[in-house]
Amino acid sequence: LKPEPIAYTSGKQYLMAGTFAGQELENIYAVNPAGSHAKMTSNSQSVAPFRAYFKEIETLDSHADIPLPGEESTPAVESVTLAQLVASGDVDSEYTISDELIAVHYAVNENDNTILLWCKDQGDDTSIDKTYAKDGQEDYLYNDSKAQNKRDWDQSNWVALKFVANQENMTSIRGFVGYKIKESSITGTYSDALNYTITMNEGLNASAKGEQFAYTPNVYCVANFNPENIDSDGAFTKAASHNYFFMNPKVQEVCTITYAQWNGSMFTVPSNSGFDGSLVVDYTYNYNKHTGDFGFTPELETNKTYQFLAIVNRNNRNYGKAVEPNANIKVYAADLTSSSTAPIPTAISTINVERKGDNIYYNLMGQPVAHPTAGIYILNGNKVIVR
Repeated sequence: LKPEPIAYTSGKQYLMAGTFAGQELENIYAVNPAGSHAKMTSNSQSVAPFRAYFKEIETLDSHADIPLPGEESTPAVESVTLAQLVASGDVDSEYTISDELIAVHYAVNENDNTILLWCKDQGDDTSIDKTYAKDGQEDYLYNDSKAQNKRDWDQSNWVALKFVANQENMTSIRGFVGYKIKESSITGTYSDALNYTITMNEGLNASAKGEQFAYTPNVYCVANFNPENIDSDGAFTKAASHNYFFMNPKVQEVCTITYAQWNGSMFTVPSNSGFDGSLVVDYTYNYNKHTGDFGFTPELETNKTYQFLAIVNRNNRNYGKAVEPNANIKVYAADLTSSSTAPIPTAISTINVERKGDNIYYNLMGQPVAHPTAGIYILNGNKVIVR
């Protein structure tokens, strides 16, 4: 420290470290009320209040990028695609999603007073968990007689945007469902890397709404969540045994679950399907359209089969890899009521049961045929064409 006064130069920036409170300091500078110069005070002096005393003074170059009071800069927010975020995003870091997203579904979590908006990117096999049937495997839900109805599986990345629940956000978010969200319109804190979630600091601006987009959710059955469908090497493939393939539901995906038979405590695969599988459902986001309430618990009838909209979460990173599915996944019902029934898929399940050695022909309605004529049949679990 220099004992002589320091002259300030107009227009220069100065970096100083100091205090404004009364305390014992040594070798300190005091800036006089006019602020025209600084001078050395006596050693071990008690600092007077409301005056600026400094331990260090440094004259900065004119090009130095040091913000003045009230002009503090903030770190730049990293811009990433949704695929990049869910693959390697850092929790508690702020990101801008560069993709154009599609807003598919919203719900209110009355337990923590938040609104969630589930969004997806543009598909086209962008999912970091994308999977395919292997050679020789038949896709259980992907043909004319089954629920997926010859429509390509959408393999997108998904994310839930979390907002504070208030009337303004509710009105805004509800208006985004069924529309695209323009690219780089989503900025928030990545708050959950297990079940991909971005906590939003504010609501969605109306200018972020893009064109309308009608998204049809993928259709799954309870067997799609069965870990027996996993590949032998432990990969997240949902490749089924018995030459059947079950597409893996994605984390935070909004989907339709069909052929789910209620056994009094959970949903199972219909008993005549030839497959195993069970599913526990959470009703936190379940909506009752008659009352307008979320968190609705329906009264279900044992042995009836239901179809409903759902959201897929996981309890840990063993989803799709462990022996017991219900310990690893969490499925939220979104619109399940006592009237959400679906017929037990007798014909569909019969088609897909692997019949070893019975040598009986079945038509596409699942009925045995003693003398098949020209057409398509099921023989020992395989499709055959009789000409």
